[in-house]
Amino acid sequence: MTDLTREMVFMAAAMTVGNVEEMKEHLERARALGATPADMEEILTMVRGERLKVTLERDKEAESLLRAESLDLPVMTGGSSCGCGSGNC
Repeated sequence: MTDLTREMVFMAAAMTVGNVEEMKEHLERARALGATPADMEEILTMVRGERLKVTLERDKEAESLLRAESLDLPVMTGGSSCGCGSGNC
């Protein structure tokens, strides 16, 4: 993998999770290695599409939960006040 490709992958990952500082860092490096505005636009288009798919899937899951008659959620125990089981709460 070339250094440019690596920086573009890191850029896409940072965009996916919304880490602005990492986006800036990897965008700067990618540009220094020869990334074009068209390269950056392609990454943005790919990431945006994937993020939208994930958002829509989560919306569907939320709608299902809101419409459910019962939420059979397991309750964790183990000494935590919140029920997470870590013992640190």
